[in-house]
Amino acid sequence: MSDKDIKIIRIKKNELPPINPKTEGYNLRYRIVSEDKNRTSHWSSQISISPDYTYVLGNKSISAAGGVATVTWETVKITKIVDSITYDIGNESEYDIWVRWDNNDSGDWLYKQRVQGTSISLIKPSTYFINDVDQLTAPTTVTVEVFLKGIPVDRSVNYLKAYTLGPQAV
Repeated sequence: MSDKDIKIIRIKKNELPPINPKTEGYNLRYRIVSEDKNRTSHWSSQISISPDYTYVLGNKSISAAGGVATVTWETVKITKIVDSITYDIGNESEYDIWVRWDNNDSGDWLYKQRVQGTSISLIKPSTYFINDVDQLTAPTTVTVEVFLKGIPVDRSVNYLKAYTLGPQAV
């Protein structure tokens, strides 16, 4: 096959699956379809493609009033540096939120939810947990970690952690 017959396919970042935090890359499979769409290959084995992105962070804030903690952050910008040239890849739009309520005694980290946008409001619970044991008292502080969207949702890999906010008195 000569080079002129080779087809190049480009996939936009927003069409890629979420990054896998364990491999720090995109897990992909592909198959080849003929131009007339009458023949297809078998699916490839799964491959992981490392994006080598640079995440540009912005400002962040956390405040509490009336039993509600409000967390805001700036959109994470994604860039890639090639041959000393910085290319803008895009902005992240979805984030995984982890919350720790406590009384300065190392409460448990709990996955809150995936959010679209750059803010979340958290209602102060009546109790909190340490090592899965309910403390039966209201927490006095909250700490929040904001991660870039990943599949599976995983807090143990710092590669996707964008912001840590707190501890903040509530």
